[in-house]
Amino acid sequence: MSKVKISAFTISLDGFGAGLNQSKENPLGVKGTELHPWMVPTKMFQTMVLGKAGGTEGVDNDFAER
Repeated sequence: MSKVKISAFTISLDGFGAGLNQSKENPLGVKGTELHPWMVPTKMFQTMVLGKAGGTEGVDNDFAER
């Protein structure tokens, strides 16, 4: 059996960490990006999750990278 190590995890204020139906294509689940709108524009999210260049830098990106 495979094991997965989670090194960072965020949850919304109402206790949700991901939407329904998580998959490789939807790592935060269907509509999961709506749970963490602060992270979506960050450079880390754009690069790591969406595979795109660019994104915002600053406090949110620093936190997301940690």
